[in-house]
Amino acid sequence: MNATYRNTASGVKITQTSAMPDASAMPDARASVRAAVIGDPIDHSRSPDLHNAIAQLRNEKIHNAQAANHVNLDYTRVQAQPRDASRLASMLRNEPGWVGLSVTMPMKKAMVPFMDSVSDRVALTGALNTVSVRRGPDGAVALVGDNTDVDGIQQALVRAGFEPGRLMHEPVVILGGGGTSVAAVAAVMEWGASRVIVAVRDPHKARAEMANVLETFGPRLELCELSSLADTHIKPAVMISTLPAPGIEQWGHLAVHLASPNAFLLDVAYAGWPSELAQLWRDQGGVAIHGLAMLVHQAVEQGRRFIGFEPDEASLATLCDVVGITSDGTNTVVVG
Repeated sequence: MNATYRNTASGVKITQTSAMPDASAMPDARASVRAAVIGDPIDHSRSPDLHNAIAQLRNEKIHNAQAANHVNLDYTRVQAQPRDASRLASMLRNEPGWVGLSVTMPMKKAMVPFMDSVSDRVALTGALNTVSVRRGPDGAVALVGDNTDVDGIQQALVRAGFEPGRLMHEPVVILGGGGTSVAAVAAVMEWGASRVIVAVRDPHKARAEMANVLETFGPRLELCELSSLADTHIKPAVMISTLPAPGIEQWGHLAVHLASPNAFLLDVAYAGWPSELAQLWRDQGGVAIHGLAMLVHQAVEQGRRFIGFEPDEASLATLCDVVGITSDGTNTVVVG
């Protein structure tokens, strides 16, 4: 794995690596490997469905290429709280077969101090959603933290037809100030967004939580109260709602007037799709994207890191079908 490192003040290394590790770091032929989603709650997580499908698609593709490098993936759920972070890192280092973790709340920040290195995205956002286990030729184990939520957001938008170049002259509005919101900021800033407005319930609290991105992006990034959206007359190219379903019901109606034809909404909270906001956005001629699209594409990037999965259009369509959405992420389909 090609990488460059630099140390942070906390002692955690920042690493710039390719998503695909060196062949020496990948599972052996016909290996049995382990991965899991960690967090709380996770009972209804779709990650096991996606990663088991990713492993099957990888093996089918390799079989078709007449290569004997199948991977038997055992992907499970592990309920965890921040106090469990040290134990989980030790488990990855000391128990055989682990290739990685998919990390959800409340573990995204808690796992960071236990990494040997982290990506620039993690250093920027302060949170990870992916832990990859890398084993050197001498058997030494290194834990690498990354944030593929950024990829998930970008790919969900692009595959729905959004053109990133629009952000050079059209604004972005992000609803909510949690970890996914910061990943959304990183995603659009990687595209060169000229103006990003983050609407939150408590700007003072959010300013402390988002201090690093605010310092990094300066005047291009603004904070405002959600309640102030009613008086806002901008027309964003993209709105990304990171609010949970109850928050959308409470605040979403304030943002509907920001919709316009060819404006894109990514509604990360995928329970109860379409939300009232998504439906009203469509009524105004905009494009509404299911939050499961983000889930699919961040999982694809985890699959690259865990087992060397390389997607094609057919496999991406299959993964979308697994979670019940169209391949462009703009609608649901009947599964089965």
